[in-house]
Amino acid sequence: MTKRRLEAKAYRSREHLYLHELEALLETAKNGKGKNAHRDYTLILIMVRHGLRAIEASRLNWEAINLIGGIIYVDRAKGSKPSTHRLQGGEIEALRKLKDSQPENTKEVFGLQPRGVCRATERVAVKANLDISFHTHMLRHTCGYLLINNNHNSRKVQDYLGHKVFKMTERYTAMATNAFDDIDWNNMKG
Repeated sequence: MTKRRLEAKAYRSREHLYLHELEALLETAKNGKGKNAHRDYTLILIMVRHGLRAIEASRLNWEAINLIGGIIYVDRAKGSKPSTHRLQGGEIEALRKLKDSQPENTKEVFGLQPRGVCRATERVAVKANLDISFHTHMLRHTCGYLLINNNHNSRKVQDYLGHKVFKMTERYTAMATNAFDDIDWNNMKG
């Protein structure tokens, strides 16, 4: 008999990273030692900035990236809608360095299968000593969480993450810490 996996809340209290945890994860990856340290840093950076699933990161090819124009084409999995995003804030530099370290004519950006993507990101998370039980898909949830918390329209977030159904995006609006910023108990009347 196969053992059933419990619901996510049985393993952790939330499914996204807070900004300080993401920064610790990226810093740990950036300062990592070993031949795959830069690849792992770039992998985590691109996954969180573009809300990639492990399978999407594993399928990412160099032909989907325009380093001169600063554009990445995100071909989504699981029936999600593809989209084109801008590369920003160190992404181009990290990708360029990764490309320069690879043999010429390498097609795959990271050269990993989905399970390898998970192992690489989870290995960095262990080194980062996060205060939460990390799994790779948290990077996608963190992307949505941070976009909503930085006042991006939920419909824009839906398109950015490729959700066909708005219900998938609603989870991020429910997690938004800024959703209740206008409630001020010090100035209540009634």
